[in-house]
Amino acid sequence: MERPAKRAFVLAAAVVLAMLIAGCGEQNSANIKKHRLIAAENIQLKKALEQSDKELEKYPQGKKSLEEGSSAGMQSLTQTLMEESQKLREENQSLKSQIKMLQAQIAQLKKQLKELRKRPTIPGGPQPL
Repeated sequence: MERPAKRAFVLAAAVVLAMLIAGCGEQNSANIKKHRLIAAENIQLKKALEQSDKELEKYPQGKKSLEEGSSAGMQSLTQTLMEESQKLREENQSLKSQIKMLQAQIAQLKKQLKELRKRPTIPGGPQPL
């Protein structure tokens, strides 16, 4: 290659390299700022968490009673639901028995009606249904 061509090639390569470095520098700068903001937010959140933990430590009995109250409430609710469920099962069984009894009565009445319709009519008497 001739010298001016070499110079142009080296110069072009240097320009491309400089542009690449400059481009990466801008991205790194933006990333560094972003990471610093995230780190600052994490530190602030950790401090807030530590503060709330300290406040919770002041009231260990309150936390314990809340847990116990919640457990007792769930047991009471479960017991109530089980009792209601049993009552509903009993009522359901009773209603099923009543349905069977009423169906038997309906069948008996239909049979009686059929027999009444078969009887001969008496002139001047009641007419069959």
